[in-house]
Amino acid sequence: MTTFKRSLVEGWLRILLVGAATGILGGMGTFSYTRIDLSPFDAAWLPLVFVGLAGAYTHLLAADMRSGTIAMIVAFVVGAFTNIAAWTSPIFLLSYRGVARDLALMAQLQQSLISLLMVYLLIYLGGYFAAVTISGAFS
Repeated sequence: MTTFKRSLVEGWLRILLVGAATGILGGMGTFSYTRIDLSPFDAAWLPLVFVGLAGAYTHLLAADMRSGTIAMIVAFVVGAFTNIAAWTSPIFLLSYRGVARDLALMAQLQQSLISLLMVYLLIYLGGYFAAVTISGAFS
């Protein structure tokens, strides 16, 4: 493999790994905040800190602005799927049958989409854009 192809593969691998790691952190932080009764944290605001830091670290761990933007998109999609999977996985793991599973799935999907729009979108992107603004001001 030539040096150019190797650096290209390493660059994309870094983008995907940064996006996946920060997306999982942000998605689970969103789930922990919206389901505070299942959260291991005493302070209700602590999961929001993790979501905001996930957004900030997405930019800080990226090599440049272009890769940071792509990593942010990857992280947002991975975090959204992580949040939806955390909300809906108990339905498939427990023995719900037929109509009960369908009704429970709709209710959980509704709650996951609300948490995605109200918490994850605002806090994650707020942390990301705050890091972009601050790093741009100091560079």
